[in-house]
Amino acid sequence: MGESRNKAKEELIGSWAAYRAAQGREKASLILAHTRADVRELNLQARAILKERGELGKEARVEVARELAADDGTISIERGERYFAQGERVMFLKNDRELGVKNGSLGTVAEVNKDSMRVVLDGEAGREVRFGLKEYAALDYGYAATVHKAQGATVDKTFMLATPGMDRHLAYVAMTRHREGVELYAGRDDFKGFDELKERLSRARPKDSTLDYAQRRGLDTARAQSTEKEPPMPQQEQKRRPEREAKEASQAREAEAGQGDPVARFKQAQKEFIRVAGMADFDPKAKARSAELRAEMKRASQEIAKDPARMRAAEREGFAPKSKTSSARPNRNADGRRAGGPKRTKGWSGKPAWNVQRRGATRTGKVLAATQNVYTISLYLNGV
Repeated sequence: MGESRNKAKEELIGSWAAYRAAQGREKASLILAHTRADVRELNLQARAILKERGELGKEARVEVARELAADDGTISIERGERYFAQGERVMFLKNDRELGVKNGSLGTVAEVNKDSMRVVLDGEAGREVRFGLKEYAALDYGYAATVHKAQGATVDKTFMLATPGMDRHLAYVAMTRHREGVELYAGRDDFKGFDELKERLSRARPKDSTLDYAQRRGLDTARAQSTEKEPPMPQQEQKRRPEREAKEASQAREAEAGQGDPVARFKQAQKEFIRVAGMADFDPKAKARSAELRAEMKRASQEIAKDPARMRAAEREGFAPKSKTSSARPNRNADGRRAGGPKRTKGWSGKPAWNVQRRGATRTGKVLAATQNVYTISLYLNGV
């Protein structure tokens, strides 16, 4: 552990250079870091050492391009230039089926000029790929890479730079890219000691919060923050809450039922029924409310039927015609049979009873399910 991150980088590059000098090109190695800034610096330092040793051939200036994904999901193209030489370590940054390379594939430059490049890929018995730089330019130096980019790589030895942004997932990936060994470096300006380093690299990956998402999308962060501060509701409570609220509302309505003027209650219940009954086939709450309203209209109609004054009030409201009496003699045909008028049914009592009639169908004391929201109220001399 160095005194600072820069000191840790110097020690890391020194160890990598010694390993490269001892093993030569027979052994593959890779430097791993968390940020692209650290990776770029380490790549340039490693390349400078090899160039000073004379391990790199003649350079060629190459235009490169890479795709960068922002936090909000947008993709941008970063363009630049690199100087590649024979013997250079190179990393592919984009999948290409025709070349047979993947994002993160490593290789060694065998030949390069301003228009094309030939690379010997790691593994696969030294398979070579040749390509034009106008067709494929997603390249970078392959001495150092981000942990994310190196997830599919396997080399003989890795040199890892630990920084505070890492978690146990990244630490696991970085420390499992080797076949023979791994060396870990860190600075005391990032970690006070080994215990803090161990604790930081053992932490779980932090999850994005509602506020983080809102800030990336440019939404109202004040509203998102207030939403985030609300304590989460247990899952069982979330399931029971709608049922409890519906039950409490039903009990309150039942307590109110039977109070007040039955004519006004009937009219109010009928108005609400017309509004909610059309949704009964799709919404369970509307179906339950429709049943409550039918019961309320039935109770109100029975109360109205018992009081002639209330029946007259219902007629004045315009939803009940004048009542007929049982003394009216029905008209008869020439053959003596009944021509019309109310039929006497079983259970005839001669007392008027409320009947709720829907256009096209009638059922005493009940409202049929709403397929047409048109209802009329009539007085008949039917048995209850």
